[in-house]
Amino acid sequence: MSVPVRDRGESVVQYLANAEEIKEEVLSFCMKLPKRLGGYMGHGTLDEALRLANCVRAANGRYPVNRPEAQKRRELLNEANDAIQALIGNITTIRNHLMKNPEIFAEGMKEETEDQRRAKDKKVSKGKRRVWNATERLASLLNEEAKLISGVKDADRKRYKNLPDF
Repeated sequence: MSVPVRDRGESVVQYLANAEEIKEEVLSFCMKLPKRLGGYMGHGTLDEALRLANCVRAANGRYPVNRPEAQKRRELLNEANDAIQALIGNITTIRNHLMKNPEIFAEGMKEETEDQRRAKDKKVSKGKRRVWNATERLASLLNEEAKLISGVKDADRKRYKNLPDF
């Protein structure tokens, strides 16, 4: 039996697909970072994205039959939320650093002639625009994921309120 279009909504497990998309976007973002910054912030940022995806996957794989199991599922969702907050902090730090130091985008370029100066300015402008767009996309995905996880936690609270204690 099919569901009428007007009754269709977002899947309950949309948070899984969203977490995977975040992981892929963060990987792409970190791979494009300058090497200096990648070593300092890129690895930690990618680790947080992996933690988010792993926690969400682990929480989705739990089917609680008692309160302790439901609590473990909730703890995994809370840890995923913690990873989201850490990702937001890391990405904001990276963006702020790159926007304050735009010369990073044009390292090694000479400025001896007017054409070289214009080319360098163009590269800096393009780099800033790319960073801004990438971080805005990640921010929207992270905000959406936080809302989805919050919805799952609310649904779990209602669904598992009558579970036995053992």
